[in-house]
Amino acid sequence: MRKFVWILLGLLVGWAIVWYLCLNRHEVLPLIKSDDLSVQIQKIVPRDVIVTHEYIGHIEAIHSVYVYPYISGFIDQVLVDGGAEVQEGQTLFVLKQDQYLAEVEAAEAKVVGATADLEKARLYLERIDKTASEAISKTEKDDARTAFLTSEANLSAAKAALKAAEVNYNYTVISATINGVVGNINATKGEYVSPEGKALAYVLQYDPIRVRFSMPEKDFLNLGADVRFFKTGLLKLRLSNGQVVTATGSVRFADNQIQSGTSSIDLFADFENKNHLLLPGAYVTVLYDVHLKEAILIERGLVTMMSGGNYVFVLNEGVIEKRFVELGDFIGSQVVVKSGLKAGDELIITPVGMSAVGHKATVLMELGE
Repeated sequence: MRKFVWILLGLLVGWAIVWYLCLNRHEVLPLIKSDDLSVQIQKIVPRDVIVTHEYIGHIEAIHSVYVYPYISGFIDQVLVDGGAEVQEGQTLFVLKQDQYLAEVEAAEAKVVGATADLEKARLYLERIDKTASEAISKTEKDDARTAFLTSEANLSAAKAALKAAEVNYNYTVISATINGVVGNINATKGEYVSPEGKALAYVLQYDPIRVRFSMPEKDFLNLGADVRFFKTGLLKLRLSNGQVVTATGSVRFADNQIQSGTSSIDLFADFENKNHLLLPGAYVTVLYDVHLKEAILIERGLVTMMSGGNYVFVLNEGVIEKRFVELGDFIGSQVVVKSGLKAGDELIITPVGMSAVGHKATVLMELGE
């Protein structure tokens, strides 16, 4: 039993030693001798590249309207089909006009009557005014003037009623208020409709069309918080089926606040949509190509990313050096280096550690760009 205990204790001690060595293996590794170092390098050669930014967008109509009747009545004609393309001012529906036409004619008759009454009052007032003052009382003069003014007011009221009747009559013809495409028709001939009822149709403008997309606050600030930067590149859209549409469009404006939940800002771009490929309500990917001149690209795997800063290893006059770099956009497996590297720098692509910094090294191989 005692022998077993000693064996078990020996195993535990052995495992402890192995575990300690594993945790502190960097302390027991021999220092690298300069004669042992040989590295592969890649000389930095700037070149022009295209960086494509991608943002999720939502297609929205710039203009859309629900078609309601302004007055109540029975539908007499339906002059449009669902899916039809219509122009502003085009007649869509006609209500029965008999009642409203009769109201116009009645109002016209009242205008004629009021006009006659006014003329009669005017003539009477003129006679009163020409009559000698001693032959007529002041009361008669006042009555004549009051009758004239009342007739004037009655004529004005009659003309206003005629105008209202004509407006209602014109409202029996329901027209499109924008250019667009009609959706489903929600009314049939003979149906009674009113302003408080359902919409007769929905007209939506397809061309131009608007795309709202969100950009991270950081990207927006990096671009100067100004939508004019989009004029330097080309906006494209990738549809849900993978098709890329190169449409003529531009960013019109940015929203007036950052969305606190997502730390992003909404941008609004208008596009030509003559073929109606861009459908309101659909989601697309907004692609924006930025042309970078004399950009420096390296493999992202060569960059050590730390909270204190990102760095690479370079060979500077034969000595291994740790170089901090500022990174830009990622392009596939590569990343744009905004600062820290310049043309002609020798980037070490052989895996080396911090223990190699400050040591001399020879170039085993130099790779092209």
